[in-house]
Amino acid sequence: MRKTIVLVLFLIVLTCGLVAADIPLSERAAIDLVVFTWIDALKSEDIDRFGRTYWPDVVHTSLLPNGEVNEVYRGRESLLRAQREAFRQSDGFADIVYSDPDRDFASHPEKPVYTIVGRAGGVMWEDTFQLEKRGGEWRIAEHVFVLLP
Repeated sequence: MRKTIVLVLFLIVLTCGLVAADIPLSERAAIDLVVFTWIDALKSEDIDRFGRTYWPDVVHTSLLPNGEVNEVYRGRESLLRAQREAFRQSDGFADIVYSDPDRDFASHPEKPVYTIVGRAGGVMWEDTFQLEKRGGEWRIAEHVFVLLP
């Protein structure tokens, strides 16, 4: 009986903690919109819309399958120069297929994390975004791209 009471209390505390740390549904929708706009802009090669999903001081890190850092772009302009070149060199962005996002709002409600897995032409990768709200607007503050084995 005592174990049951302790378990019930633990579950109540855990549930209350998750609810308290979570963010409102309207905020979730705004964050979803940033990520889905990013995907659409990438697939349509719309560099302007793509750029508007990032904060000016974004940090983008690209990792190889072994975890080794491949590239780091500090700032939106640096990232956009590289993305423009990628758009120029490839016409396969429209063929990218992304998984449903894995959303983590509870761990860091002030900086929620999204992870999506992309694939195209036999290659798979993971994009993880940390979003941040400034001046009432959500954008990507940090982006980690990991090429999967």
